[in-house]
Amino acid sequence: GGEESGARSNDVVQFNMGGFVMQFDGVDDEIMVPHLPTIIPTTYTMEAWVKPAKVGPMSIIARSDESYPMVAWSHQLRINASGCLEHYCEADDKYKVSHTQPVEAGRWYHVAGVATADGDMRLFVDGQEEGTSADVGALRQKLDRYFIGSATGDGMGMFEGSIAEVRLWNYAQSEDEIKDGMRKVLLGTERGLVGYWRINEGPGAMVFDFSSYNNVGPVKGEPNWSANRVPLT
Repeated sequence: GGEESGARSNDVVQFNMGGFVMQFDGVDDEIMVPHLPTIIPTTYTMEAWVKPAKVGPMSIIARSDESYPMVAWSHQLRINASGCLEHYCEADDKYKVSHTQPVEAGRWYHVAGVATADGDMRLFVDGQEEGTSADVGALRQKLDRYFIGSATGDGMGMFEGSIAEVRLWNYAQSEDEIKDGMRKVLLGTERGLVGYWRINEGPGAMVFDFSSYNNVGPVKGEPNWSANRVPLT
């Protein structure tokens, strides 16, 4: 807000510097972004770059509703109690697909989850399919927002480390598509892209959605930001 030529304004404007990486502290840093359930009713691909600062059970991103992710959670990328990257979702039952190798603290990973109602659910790490795909039924509906870095049920704690380039698609991407796009900066107008949070804005109260849906997400907590780069080309 401010005053110009005697006219007062309460508008809040963030200067989007870009090139920063948010450091989630594992205590109270999180992002919540609205996302209508009609956008991805039957299939999705979700992906992110992550650099955990420790090895332990932590949520990266999860879909939830007004009850928040300790009560309702699905469509989730996370690190499980064994320290392995995992894709979790609720359909007619609860399903998860896990990597077999624990993550290393301080290293960047690209993780992607793909699920199709009455189809299969898959996990990709650094562009390659990992774990054993699962056959699922109808995906859980009526969830209307995403929580990035938040604690969830199943004992998943707040994320400690960096999360960047969170992307949501309304179709099931193939392994080749994930591998081809994971290191690229997107335009935001790509076919099927329904959410794109780069999380590179720098200190401020919001992160921006570079897809056409423009779902801005408030930042909770007081995270540190660094000038580290995500491994993109």
